[in-house]
Amino acid sequence: VELIFYRVMNDMSRKLFCVVCVVACVEVVVVSPRPQPHWLSTIGRQTKIPAAWFGGPIPENKTSLDEIAKYSFAFMSSQGTNSSQQCAALKKRNKDIVCLTYRQTAVAWGNTPVYAEAINDPSHGDWWLKTNNGSIWGYPGHFWNWNNTELQNWYVTKAVAELGLQASSVDGAFYDDFDGSVCPFESAFDNLPTRYTEADRLVLSEAKRRTFARVSQQMINMYGQYPLFATATRFNYSDTPSEYRCSINETSLLQSLGESVGFMRYRIWPHSPSSAQCRMLIDEITREHVDGIPMFFYNVLGHGESVSEFAVAVFLLVRGHADAFGASSGWTDNDWHWQSWYDKDFGIATGNMTSDSSGNVYTREYSRANITVNCSSLQGAINIV
Repeated sequence: VELIFYRVMNDMSRKLFCVVCVVACVEVVVVSPRPQPHWLSTIGRQTKIPAAWFGGPIPENKTSLDEIAKYSFAFMSSQGTNSSQQCAALKKRNKDIVCLTYRQTAVAWGNTPVYAEAINDPSHGDWWLKTNNGSIWGYPGHFWNWNNTELQNWYVTKAVAELGLQASSVDGAFYDDFDGSVCPFESAFDNLPTRYTEADRLVLSEAKRRTFARVSQQMINMYGQYPLFATATRFNYSDTPSEYRCSINETSLLQSLGESVGFMRYRIWPHSPSSAQCRMLIDEITREHVDGIPMFFYNVLGHGESVSEFAVAVFLLVRGHADAFGASSGWTDNDWHWQSWYDKDFGIATGNMTSDSSGNVYTREYSRANITVNCSSLQGAINIV
């Protein structure tokens, strides 16, 4: 099976087409109605890796802004109100940098002004999940009760507006822990009070996904900007074991968000993936690109470790027109470092991703590099030509 991606632009919309050729090259055209990010045209033309930086929570100074401006993407994690100013400062240094603000969505921290307003309002007691004795669950933050309709409406309007999305310097928002307490991938979210059953988890998750489908539409329609959702669901298309306990699979996630909801997907490339996870992640990213979903490909590093050729090869193998690549050993400024791979020029993709008969070895050609990924041996090769 050969997946051929091409993009057709017109005055009305941007649509992603996928042509699938099987043996006799019978063509099946799939059209995605999802809105695409405005940075597609600039990022898609880059012949180097569109590298991403994430840092904070302390606001950046002149020296750090000069360093961050080398990247193609910046996710500003300071939870205060100065993210738009920080994005503006970056764009004075690099007009093409894609700058997103940041919000935690599983728990509300008081250092975010609009969240603090909600936390300190005694009339909002039903906005939070509760402990078994009925008190508000979470310290120092509060865990959102996404089943509350009043909370949903408030978040879609006021919380989205507070992000500073009106500013021309801001391109979107990174909504972290999108699955939160329902599909936990951080230990703090793995222990909901026992008053919440597995059925309650599912209801809570569905309510949150409906809310953030509205958040996406509000951002795109009102502000012309784009959301990035950090989700834990992956490796769930078949019987391949999930890396984390999660009752939501890939299909249900996309169905509940809706086929017309635009969003970028945060994808973790595990530090030590299995062969099955390698194949499954490549498959899922490919499927999501067909469905019009760009990705932030995040490579987990150990302290002092550099990005491997394997991880870079996988990214180049599956790279879409609006994708980003990031690698770090943590989530503060000192954990993110410019990698030597970011300086290399690979050219543009001239061939489509193909696999051999075993389904383990994948290849793709660029104008200045040949890419090979072997999911059996968990190795990658990048041959610069």
